[in-house]
Amino acid sequence: TVLVRPRLGPPQVPAEHRFAEVLLKANRRDLLLPLDDDRVLAAARAVAGICAEFGDRYESLLPRVAETLRGALDDAKRPPQTKYGALVGFCALGKRSLEAHAAGALLDGLAADFAAA
Repeated sequence: TVLVRPRLGPPQVPAEHRFAEVLLKANRRDLLLPLDDDRVLAAARAVAGICAEFGDRYESLLPRVAETLRGALDDAKRPPQTKYGALVGFCALGKRSLEAHAAGALLDGLAADFAAA
């Protein structure tokens, strides 16, 4: 008897995960390069909704979103509008995300601003 093993390819990514990724990328631009408040708020709500909908199935989703937003806050070269968008994003993700990721960055940024003045 000959045993035939199926050829294993790369793991298939479920369609809903790819859909969540596309939505996050589309809203990232409006969140981190804000043109007006309406777009920022809509993008923040969309990102928070995606994390709420898919976060329990994809454990890396919320940490990756938080890392992106935190990177925007920590990058001194980013314009104030980008930092504003990141803060709105953290607010949409909830109090725990805001406290865990953004509070320290805000205090560090304020201290640096006062030191430079």
